Amino acid sequence: MIVQEYKIGNTTIKISDDSYKDKTPEDMKRILERIANVAWKCARAARALGKDI
Repeated sequence: MIVQEYKIGNTTIKISDDSYKDKTPEDMKRILERIANVAWKCARAARALGKDI
């Protein structure tokens, strides 16, 4: 189901909850922890290259 829709210029962004609607709170916690870990790896790599984040 589309839960949010944005329009930026000529682009329409639709946010769907299909991937998450049947997930348990534990599943969601694991998913969010993995996203955070990946984001931190990217941030550390950027900082190691001298980039501002």
